[in-house]
Amino acid sequence: MTVHLPRHESGFGFRIIGGTEEGSQVSVGHIVPGGAADQEGKLCQGDEIIFVDQNCVINSTHHRVVQLMGHASLNGHVTITVRRRLTGTGPDITTHTTGGQTYPYDVTVTRRENEGFGFVIISSVTKSGSTIGEFIENSPAERCSRLHVGDRILAVNGVNISQIHHEDIVNLIKESGYSVTLTIGPPPGN
Repeated sequence: MTVHLPRHESGFGFRIIGGTEEGSQVSVGHIVPGGAADQEGKLCQGDEIIFVDQNCVINSTHHRVVQLMGHASLNGHVTITVRRRLTGTGPDITTHTTGGQTYPYDVTVTRRENEGFGFVIISSVTKSGSTIGEFIENSPAERCSRLHVGDRILAVNGVNISQIHHEDIVNLIKESGYSVTLTIGPPPGN
């Protein structure tokens, strides 16, 4: 989700927490009541900040994000892109049991430095989410043995992908580093 915030006298209206210094992704901390972020209404405490004015800040230091926000402050506005972790509740993710398998469930695929994750995703403009189209032979995805061709992916690293374009889903996977967690939903029709 992308959010545009004007700078108020008190700043952009939220605190920044986390960073590689703390072993975490930089996130939105306290939202100042009545501040720019509060008035805009989209940001939530815990949202992970992934872009500040088109600068990718995935795996960035706290210091770097504060610097970027400082530069934005001089311009009087900032555009930030955040991702929100799914809690497993809400209208889009409900629990189903099909053929003895309870959905949704998470599968984490870990790769080595010299290889990709080894799966192809297929996305459609008419259906939400993506499905696994194929595996590369002897790849991490095939070796993990918990994924299958046709599995429906609801989220990537906790980010709901139902309203995200295919290229952005691919980028979420690529930006995962050496490990990606896929939330698998029930087969279509269930």
